[in-house]
Amino acid sequence: MEITDEILPCVTWRMIKVRLKNNRWIKLKQFSTLEKLYKHLENLHYSDCYYSKEYYLNPNEKEDKLMFLNSDLVLDFDNKDLGMVKKVIDFMKKKYSKLKPRYLLQTGRGYQLVYNPELYQKLKKKGLVGEEREKFYIQERILLVNKMKKAGLVFDYDVTVNKSVIRLPNTFHRNGTLCKLVDYNHLDTGGRLESISDESGIPPRAIVRNEKVNKPKPSRYFYKVISNKISKDSFIGYLSYKKKLKKVLVDIIRINEKYPIDCVYIRELGNNEYDVIIPKVYSRRRWEKILNYSHSNDKDFSRFDNHLIRTSKIIDHKNNIIGERPKLIHTIGKQKMKLPKKTENFIHFILTEEIKEPKPLIMEITKEIITH
Repeated sequence: MEITDEILPCVTWRMIKVRLKNNRWIKLKQFSTLEKLYKHLENLHYSDCYYSKEYYLNPNEKEDKLMFLNSDLVLDFDNKDLGMVKKVIDFMKKKYSKLKPRYLLQTGRGYQLVYNPELYQKLKKKGLVGEEREKFYIQERILLVNKMKKAGLVFDYDVTVNKSVIRLPNTFHRNGTLCKLVDYNHLDTGGRLESISDESGIPPRAIVRNEKVNKPKPSRYFYKVISNKISKDSFIGYLSYKKKLKKVLVDIIRINEKYPIDCVYIRELGNNEYDVIIPKVYSRRRWEKILNYSHSNDKDFSRFDNHLIRTSKIIDHKNNIIGERPKLIHTIGKQKMKLPKKTENFIHFILTEEIKEPKPLIMEITKEIITH
């Protein structure tokens, strides 16, 4: 079954929503044809793509300003019971003999059966517009759903009655499966699927994702880490750098000018990577203020939080040493400070690894990193 504009008529009046890889939702602009929409999706790194079953005059407006025009009849099945799909199709043939399914979609979790709007002629006679038209649609759909309930038909009634977005055919589910069109004419009496449509019409990016590509096998690395968290809202100062040592020292001097930090431990990780440990215990908010003067290239250090500090060698799954244990290369300032006992344990462990069983507040875990 090819993807044509008949599969999604009036695409200009549809709201298109896409979930990006970072889990953020965005609305796409209006497209004049389905082909143009798929072309746009080819280069978009999305994890889910939906369109509104409702038709709007202005689909990209805010929700309170949307002008309702029409709505597809959608029956959503959350399980993979094709027998129920077959019963619903038979029921609809009796109720709306002239109305044929526009398509049946295999969504990955279940099925979606989509019909063209069935109330268009009634709307024409009544001359309803805007909110009145929308209320009329909801009332009529509730009556239909109640009849189907009495007939023992089970599906997601809310999707049929209320405003909702449904999956765009031949796009990917976030779990990586393709949402395929199914030939509903080939459901046998037991509801089994005799044939599924071929993949013609799938956007090029989708086809590429389905091809077998020789990817390097992931490597596993293991090493011990310790948290800089001392209690619920108390932290030891920690900075992570990927720059030359000279620039690290300049940064520490800059911090010290604003807030005297007395003592600093600098550890070398290799490849111009350095850890800076400041053995003082402050609250999250206090560290935010202090470390805003820093130029650490940590992802977002304006929000000081729990960080995990490597304390051991890096070993692969075959026990080969990939990276040496961090090496203490500088101690700046006073070496003897009056510190809480927990803090002393923390610093002692991080520098010497002689504490075999740290206290519960000092978290010791094995971290696994997958790299491609």
